[in-house]
Amino acid sequence: MALTIYHNPKCSKSRKTLELLYEESKKPKIVLYTEESPTSDDIIDIAEMLNLKVEDLIRPKDIPSSQIKRIKSLDSISLAKWISINSFALQRPIVINYSTRKAVICRPPEKLYGIL
Repeated sequence: MALTIYHNPKCSKSRKTLELLYEESKKPKIVLYTEESPTSDDIIDIAEMLNLKVEDLIRPKDIPSSQIKRIKSLDSISLAKWISINSFALQRPIVINYSTRKAVICRPPEKLYGIL
């Protein structure tokens, strides 16, 4: 099973999700997405695996309210590029099971079990 976690070590939910993966004896690929930004193609692929729109991958808390309306008005490709450049705004943590092409935003962390 090929698992990947888009991880932010400063986020308690992300740390807990990683802990749960280790408790399940899983050794995921860890992507520190604020340092190693996903490409716009990655963002679109993640949205498809989550069965969400690209705009649903944005974490509104991390974007100035004055910019949210403009950002959400972008088309999917432009928005994916924006998220790639501004990866701090990506929802987290995201765990992907590439064997099944399923993903989940682990809020709460226990949502992880739905794709293992």
